[in-house]
Amino acid sequence: WVATFFDPGFRTFSFLPAKTAEEKKFKDDLLEDIPTWIRCLWDQAESDADIDERELDEPPAKKSFFGSMRCFSSRVQSKNHTFHQEYDAYVHGEVFQYDEENPLLWWQRNNQRFKKLSKIVRRVLCCPASSAQSERDFSHTGLIVTSRRSLLSPKYVSGLELIASAYRSHLI
Repeated sequence: WVATFFDPGFRTFSFLPAKTAEEKKFKDDLLEDIPTWIRCLWDQAESDADIDERELDEPPAKKSFFGSMRCFSSRVQSKNHTFHQEYDAYVHGEVFQYDEENPLLWWQRNNQRFKKLSKIVRRVLCCPASSAQSERDFSHTGLIVTSRRSLLSPKYVSGLELIASAYRSHLI
């Protein structure tokens, strides 16, 4: 839902039906929850920036993605104000020049208007929407590693898959 929200053409979720009371409640709840989720991603991006600014001798503790979605902010008022300024400008502002199918191009052109949101967008929209490609890759690897080729090392299997992938993509 957050990825859909970050596509400027769908930010209002106008495509969701709201005919029945149940559908309307779902859409209202979603629009109410989205700012909380994005605020958690905002806070996480700020804490990651704080870590980047100072050097650490030890690796950072593992963070759970879902745990970060349940966060509660205790940031200073000025940072809170900055979040609301960017969020409200995106939600209620006019979306200029949005005629392409790739929302990343829009965010790239507007990254000065939405400095922090555009960083969050890069994190959210980089995730593949499905596992179809990885399933195809595993399936094709299964065609490479047959009973007669079962002793191939992972290095050679990886190389053969890379060559086959380049061939399928018409690169060679």
